[in-house]
Amino acid sequence: MKLFVSIFGLAALAVFPSFLFSEECSDGACDTARVNAILEANGRLGVPLSSVITGSATGRITKLNFQACSLSVLPNDIGALSELKELYVINGTLSALPDTICRLSKLEVLQAYNNRLTQLPDLSALSNLTTLSVATNRLTSLCEFSPLQTRLSILRASSNKITALPSSIGNLTGLIELNLGSDSLSVLPDEMANCTKLKYLYVNNNKLTTLPAWITTLAGLRYLYSGVNRLTALPDLTLLDSLVIVSVNNNQLTQLWNFTPRQTLLTNLIANNNRLTDLPVSVANLKGLYNLNLGYNNLTALPDEIGRCANMQYLSVNNNQLLELPLVISSLSKLSSLNCQYNQLTVLPDLSGLTALTTVVVNNNRLTRLWTFSPSQVKLSVIRAGYNPIAELPANIDCFTALTELNLAYDSLLSLPEELGHCLNLKYLTVNNNRLTSLPASLSHCTQFVSLTCSYNQIPVLPEWRDMDNLTTLLVNNNRLTALPEFGPGQVKLATLRAGYNFITALPASISHLTGLVELNLASDSLSLLPEGIGNFVNLKYLTISNNKLTALPDTLRNLKKLITLALQYNQIPSLPDLSGLDSLTVATVYANKLTALWDFGAGQKKLYYLNASNNRLVSLPPSIGRLTALTNLFFQTNRLGDLPIEITALPLLNAPYFNVTYNQIYCVDSLNGNCNLSDSVRRWLDVKQPNWRTGQVYVGIGRGPLVHYKFDETVGTIVHDSSGNKFDGTLSGAVFLHSDSVSGGSVSLNGGSNYVRVSTKKMNELSAVSVALWFKSNSPRQNGTLFYMADTTASLNGNNFSISHYFGSFVAEQSKISVAQSRDSLLFRTWASPVITDNGWHHLVVTCAGPACSVKVFMDGIESTDYSGHNMFAHPMGLLKNTEIVNCVTLGFTPKPPSAYWDGKFDEFILWGRSLSSEEVLRLYHAYVPETDAAEKRDNHGLPTVFALHQNQPNPFNPATAIRYDIPYRSHAVNRYSTTLTVYNMNGQRLATLVDEMKGPGRYSTQWNGRDAKGRSLASGVYAYVLQSGSFIAQKKMIFVK
Repeated sequence: MKLFVSIFGLAALAVFPSFLFSEECSDGACDTARVNAILEANGRLGVPLSSVITGSATGRITKLNFQACSLSVLPNDIGALSELKELYVINGTLSALPDTICRLSKLEVLQAYNNRLTQLPDLSALSNLTTLSVATNRLTSLCEFSPLQTRLSILRASSNKITALPSSIGNLTGLIELNLGSDSLSVLPDEMANCTKLKYLYVNNNKLTTLPAWITTLAGLRYLYSGVNRLTALPDLTLLDSLVIVSVNNNQLTQLWNFTPRQTLLTNLIANNNRLTDLPVSVANLKGLYNLNLGYNNLTALPDEIGRCANMQYLSVNNNQLLELPLVISSLSKLSSLNCQYNQLTVLPDLSGLTALTTVVVNNNRLTRLWTFSPSQVKLSVIRAGYNPIAELPANIDCFTALTELNLAYDSLLSLPEELGHCLNLKYLTVNNNRLTSLPASLSHCTQFVSLTCSYNQIPVLPEWRDMDNLTTLLVNNNRLTALPEFGPGQVKLATLRAGYNFITALPASISHLTGLVELNLASDSLSLLPEGIGNFVNLKYLTISNNKLTALPDTLRNLKKLITLALQYNQIPSLPDLSGLDSLTVATVYANKLTALWDFGAGQKKLYYLNASNNRLVSLPPSIGRLTALTNLFFQTNRLGDLPIEITALPLLNAPYFNVTYNQIYCVDSLNGNCNLSDSVRRWLDVKQPNWRTGQVYVGIGRGPLVHYKFDETVGTIVHDSSGNKFDGTLSGAVFLHSDSVSGGSVSLNGGSNYVRVSTKKMNELSAVSVALWFKSNSPRQNGTLFYMADTTASLNGNNFSISHYFGSFVAEQSKISVAQSRDSLLFRTWASPVITDNGWHHLVVTCAGPACSVKVFMDGIESTDYSGHNMFAHPMGLLKNTEIVNCVTLGFTPKPPSAYWDGKFDEFILWGRSLSSEEVLRLYHAYVPETDAAEKRDNHGLPTVFALHQNQPNPFNPATAIRYDIPYRSHAVNRYSTTLTVYNMNGQRLATLVDEMKGPGRYSTQWNGRDAKGRSLASGVYAYVLQSGSFIAQKKMIFVK
């Protein structure tokens, strides 16, 4: 027989089932062949039969256990195993059981849980069945039951989709355990009243609104699980003296039943997450109660009778409205765990006599102190008392020799006792968000530490921790640290180190020992360099070193092969190491640095989906950007890109606002005639991805882009190259190029006596408006000198000219002013703007003149002057606007018009437009050279910001919360309070939350956002925008919320 099966295999079995598997074939060999066929049908012939089959003395199979076989099909021939008593077909993918199972008249146990069954065959003929387990399938109903099935004592059908029970379930008069948890039942049939032997009833996680009255007749009921339903009331359970566990949690109950003196067997009463307002005083009758859970209800008080529950070990009354705990709590001598967090307790009863205590959870109350600790409480291992106004911790805390966890976060602690360091078993210490100015030096003795959290305090120095080899989490951010202690060679388990928002200037070389580090956050410190040892962090996944003073990165950064997110923004980094081998990288934020190039992207960097390199000095993108096949978010705005590589068009980038290349130097006037730096395919692609990509481009055509742009990046000679593409090259008259002192690349130096810069004499088109932008530096802020001069003749006094000059004290005593003057037909019109500069540093000046009467605006360092005098509106149209006139004289640092006034100082990044720039364009132009963080650091004598600034949120990406900082400036002779709003939007422009909406004076501010909308609902992971509007200032940034 075995040979026959081996030769013909499964195909033969399908052809000759009536011969081989007829019921007349009823010996042990036939049984074995049938089992082999089942295994072969499921591709499991390699499974040893000994692990599946249990036989009788006659050789017939009495037990089959397919637990290790993961069956997907059970053939009909299973019905021929007439001696079978136990069948286990669990943990498979069966969608049905064959009808022939009903022939197994001797079957006692049928277990088919954890499959994909959608219905059951007729099992009513199986009168010997004692156990039926079909849990965790896809059943919507059960089969019918027969009056003959009185031996069935265990029925388990939980975790299905059963909506109703057959009335024939009442035939199961021998039923002892019924498990229907996590189904979809809305009612229990009355016929179940016949199941009088029930001891264990599980109907939790259904849709029941009531429990039937017949439950009160189940005298032997021991376990009643009906939690997570919709019950509003319970039947009278006073007659159920055998109850041991009652679980009615997560319903809508307003009261429990009256407990009787006969219910002494009740040990577990679980009624959390209901609407209970009181606990019956009859709780005193529950002498055997050791676990009482009443959390998440509406209790305002507990009865004193609870003190008679002498066997109570676990008491949970958290998340109620309790104002106090009864004093009798102190008599519960066996109490091991007390949880009363999230109430309104102001004082605790005396717990010093509760020597069995192991856990006390009292956080989120109104406690000002804890109880008096007792040396006899040697079992206490966990204290959680955070989010209270506790100002002091008892000094004898060292009596808790078993203490492993102490959480005092968000309290009002000013110090911790030195005795805390004697708790040598302490593993978890959480004291963040207090007022600590130090940590006990004795903590260095707690070498069992696993987690130490002391962030958001005022700690300047930390204790030594080099011997804490079990440390995995170290959170010391937002303190006043200037350095970190040395690390030990055994601290290879440390996975998370957050030390940002301190004043750390350097990292210890011993940080290289932390080879197990997964997350390192050093944001907003004062680091100027990173040690080469950072390359030892071969397990690092999250690196955040934004908002520091880094001017370089170690080449060993390339060793961080597991790095997922890299945040380097707001530093002064001019170049990046080779990061092409970081194939796990998904998010890279390197914006607001001084980068002139990115790394050459690697062929394996297929996971990088978010790249932000905006606000740098990038002049080109590597063609290898085409390798970033997962890239959906890309930001390059405010750089110096002149074109884009064709490879970028193959990226799966999302459209704006997930892609931005505005405010660069892309020249594209007329693509048909070749006046465009972009290829046609790139231009068409840009038009789809970001239709407004031309916004802020320096070269988008005459009338929009500049007429002249001098970068002064040359090294020798007298020719000044015009980067605008309009070929208005200039010449130096005695001036020299410099590279040691400049805003970007190079500058030009003038001596104030004989040298200047002359713009090309090539004729310019007639001008309807003028904008002049110039970085200047004065060798003497008290000088009188010409910055810019434009005329339609060379030097005629009667000619039409336009000039910008710097005066000190000439017209207004001891004041520095900018003069914008126009001469027309021998008439002089002048506008004064004040004050200007008081130092010898670089400053950015923009003067715009627009409108028929040439309305003048003066901007210094991105901010418009608020103090004008003279003739702000010229009496005549600008002298350069006659239809027949052309400009033929433009100079920097000198005016040929007598008396000549040379400039003594330096110039950089001179740009001339034939239009008037908006205030937003002026500010963006300023920040193209000075990142917003640098601008915000400029302070006047008041120590306050002098410019508006919206900073990047930290951390970013974030979970669960992030901090958003912004600056409101101080300005002399100006309004210093502004209507200010800070609002969060999704990428569809929908407003989600308003974080700030009030008048704000000068200062640096910070607010937090927790990823929730205005209604407190948690939002999905994704990119969100936050917008600051203060007065006329508007700025927007993006942040990433990751769950």
